[in-house]
Amino acid sequence: MDSIENTNYIGKTLDDRYRIKSLVGSGGMSRVFLVDDLLLHRELALKMLREDISKDEAAVRRFIHESKAVSMLSHPNIVSVYDVSVTSEIKYIVLEYAEGITLKEYLQEHGPLSPEETIHIAVQILSGLQHAHSRGIIHRDIKPQNIIIAPDGSIKVTDFGIAKIPNSETITMADKAIGSVHYISPEQASGLRVDMRSDLYSLGIILYELICNRVPFEAENAVAVACMQISSRAVPPSEIVPDVPKGLEQIVMKAISKRPADRFENATQMLTCLQRLETTPDAVFDFVTVNEDSGEDVIPTAVPQTVTDQSIEMEVVKPSQTKNKKKKKEKQKPVVEKEIVYKKSHATMLPIIFGMLCAFGAVVLIVLIYLLQNYFISDPSNSHVLIVGDFVDQTYSEEFKTELENSGYTVTVEWVTSSDYLANTIISQQPEKNARRTLNRDVPTCKLTLTVSSGENLMTLPDYTGMEYREATLLLQRNKIKYTIEKVYNNAVEEGLVISTYPTAGTVMGSDTEIVLYVSKGGEKTYITIPSLAGMTAAQLDTTLKSLNIRLGKVSYTYSDTVAPGLIISQSLVAGTTVQAGITSIDIVVSLGPKIVIPDKSEPDVTDEPPLTTEPEAGTEADPESPDEPVEE
Repeated sequence: MDSIENTNYIGKTLDDRYRIKSLVGSGGMSRVFLVDDLLLHRELALKMLREDISKDEAAVRRFIHESKAVSMLSHPNIVSVYDVSVTSEIKYIVLEYAEGITLKEYLQEHGPLSPEETIHIAVQILSGLQHAHSRGIIHRDIKPQNIIIAPDGSIKVTDFGIAKIPNSETITMADKAIGSVHYISPEQASGLRVDMRSDLYSLGIILYELICNRVPFEAENAVAVACMQISSRAVPPSEIVPDVPKGLEQIVMKAISKRPADRFENATQMLTCLQRLETTPDAVFDFVTVNEDSGEDVIPTAVPQTVTDQSIEMEVVKPSQTKNKKKKKEKQKPVVEKEIVYKKSHATMLPIIFGMLCAFGAVVLIVLIYLLQNYFISDPSNSHVLIVGDFVDQTYSEEFKTELENSGYTVTVEWVTSSDYLANTIISQQPEKNARRTLNRDVPTCKLTLTVSSGENLMTLPDYTGMEYREATLLLQRNKIKYTIEKVYNNAVEEGLVISTYPTAGTVMGSDTEIVLYVSKGGEKTYITIPSLAGMTAAQLDTTLKSLNIRLGKVSYTYSDTVAPGLIISQSLVAGTTVQAGITSIDIVVSLGPKIVIPDKSEPDVTDEPPLTTEPEAGTEADPESPDEPVEE
């Protein structure tokens, strides 16, 4: 039944613009078709919500959610969205057509992949995630099935259906989470709050699979796999693929750490390490991992592996374990993992020992400065440190402001209009979260500036169709509407005139929405070579001229003893002439066949014998008017 429904759409045109060519793929919620954009003359992908769930409000909400998430992004490694329609019975998103296969299919055919190819793929995925995270979007479903790899090796990240976007209702899809259980992060499997580090965990699982040709956690059912994601430690890739580069294994194992604090802080850090491996394949890393209660950042540094046959040792310094319950609340010391590359010679240990002594001295110095500032210089009873909270995405109100003021803040609010944030939503803050401010008798409060959305300043987009584009841009500037101009060929609209806008005229939109102004470049200039039309019939001529995009000019008729009636005798443009299509016309001469001479029956036939006459009798004269009557003497 599904295949019949799919084929029913082939050949149909949606909204007089998108002509459906073929089915590309089909899933539980939607179908993806390859379509022709009749306006801009390009191939696109159209993702259509299935009819049987188009009445489901949750499904439609997720569909809109996906379009909104992707429309906020513009990056070569993320599939682009061009149009959305959820008003009619047929709900669809028009996307960039990413030609190729999924990374899952590619891995099944070519896996396991080499370290170089794995890094090449990971760098592109991270570039896309870095852009998404910078816009506040967390994908939450990174897996090989949602990665498209093109024939040229380029990568596109797709399917933002359950992405977390700024200031938006979180979309919870239990069935979706179970379907992706081999790649979800421990906090996602536990139902806890996720952030950008959850995407990095999923990417780490993908890298593990690309290297080992298997995922790290497998079990009989999805629930068991989810439990393993939460509590089980993955087998290092080198135990499965012995020749995997040490630095690449370090990156993978750090990315799939159970605690978010032990992973890379953001996509940029992970990307920097992978790019280092691209230039220095034998590099290894010295990652500093901290306890969740510690404020220390994750600092990745690269150490070139200059020795090959000497031993490599991993020194792990962990906090001492104590059974004294009274000391449980004390702050634990950071866990420091250091990889030390050394030769067997004792001389190579001196720089390491020296470095450790310097680090220890620096720690002692910092502690002394802290003690001096907080216990000897300042009065402890009148001074304390305030750690600034995270207020972004929270709803601002007078009650909220009062709570902040009671907590030691002096609040200043800056209101801005925004179509991306609901009214009263906090967009940004200064100082940023986790900043430290020392409050004392002289500085009793922390000055906090909140940028808050006043909501959309709505307006109706005027109709600029048919205007000269310079006139239209002046009106847009006067109305303070942001715009971009895209010039396209159009045979029906004169060059320099506005064809249409996106969104369309009459759309109610935010005043900060950027529109696209499509301007005609005139007909696309193409050149063709004139063929010989001699001997063609009228039907053959019509077909030929249409295929060449040439107009028929003057038609003349003449007699011909050699060309049959209705066939072309000659043409105004010589065969072999190169002319511009679309504006060229050609005159032709058509045969009437041989000329037929019809004899005139009113004239007597001419013969060599004289006509017979009757002579009159002697003594009489013939009357010309009455030749038969005798004349009296």
